[in-house]
Amino acid sequence: MYTAHVRTKALALLQQGDSLSAVARATGVARSTIREWRDCEPRNRPGACPRCDALPIDQEAYAALLGFYLGDGHLAKAARYYFLRITCDLAHPRIIDDVVDLLGRIRPGGKIFIVRKPGCVDVQLNWQHLTCLFPQHGPGRKHERTITLEDWQEEIVTAHPGPFLRGLFHSDGCRVNNWATRVVAGEKKRYEYGR
Repeated sequence: MYTAHVRTKALALLQQGDSLSAVARATGVARSTIREWRDCEPRNRPGACPRCDALPIDQEAYAALLGFYLGDGHLAKAARYYFLRITCDLAHPRIIDDVVDLLGRIRPGGKIFIVRKPGCVDVQLNWQHLTCLFPQHGPGRKHERTITLEDWQEEIVTAHPGPFLRGLFHSDGCRVNNWATRVVAGEKKRYEYGR
C-alpha cells in the first residue's frame, strides 16, 4: 500500500511523458501498479480509500461514525485487513440501522456484518484502510491512552458537530431523564432533561 504522495508523484511523472519503466525506477513502485493507477479511476477501484487516494468522503457520515468509534467502537487487525466493530444495544434497532447506514456511506460496496451477542450486536466492517480513517487506533484501550484528532478530522468535526455528538451520545449515552426543581417567581417548577 502506497501513500497518496507516492501515487501523485508517479502520475505526475507519467503526465510529463516518462515511461512506465522510468517511473517505476524513480518511485520504487511496480510497473503493474503504476499502470493500474494510470488506467483506473480511483473511485471505481475496489478498496479505494478516501485518504490514500485523495477521494472525497461523506463528511457528515464520517463525523457520526467517528463518534460511534470513540464511544463503543473497536478496531483490530485480522490476517489481511482491519475490522471495525461498533457495539449496539438490541433495545435500539434504529441506532443499529444508523450505524449500518454510516458504514455503507463511508465504504460503499463494502460488506457489513451483524454479529449477534447477548443483549447487543456488533456491526462490523472489514477493510485494509480503516487505520487511514481512524488513526487513533493503537495498542491498549482507548480510555487509557490519549486520543487526539488529526487536523483533517478536526475540520470535519467542526463542520459537522451534530452528527459527531450523535455518534458519541448513541454509543455511550445514558437514556434516562434527569429532573430538578427550582423556585421561579415564587413558584416551584420541575425541569426534566436528558442525561
